Amino acid sequence: MKLIGGHPSLVQRALYQISQTNISLEQLEEAAPKINGAFSDYLLNNLRRLQAPGNEKLKVCFQKIMQGERSNDIFSKFQLVKIGLIKLSDNNEEVSCELYRRFFEKNLDL
Repeated sequence: MKLIGGHPSLVQRALYQISQTNISLEQLEEAAPKINGAFSDYLLNNLRRLQAPGNEKLKVCFQKIMQGERSNDIFSKFQLVKIGLIKLSDNNEEVSCELYRRFFEKNLDL
């Protein structure tokens, strides 16, 4: 489940989707980052959060991390960690899971 990075809520959604729609894991992974995929409400909520007025610094910080750059905005990084979009380790900043990377690459003006 590299796609969702072990995120408990997303794992639950994935298992529920597989059990209720009788789709394979491969089909779920293919459809997951789409606007109408199994995680769409969750992903769209985070997209709205990043695009909300007043959250420009948060969006810019996330875009930098998505592009493999480092951000010096400590407060924005803290917020992104708290909402689960990024993870920090030592001197490394990265997107929390492949699902976020795929979805936001298509939907966040990168």
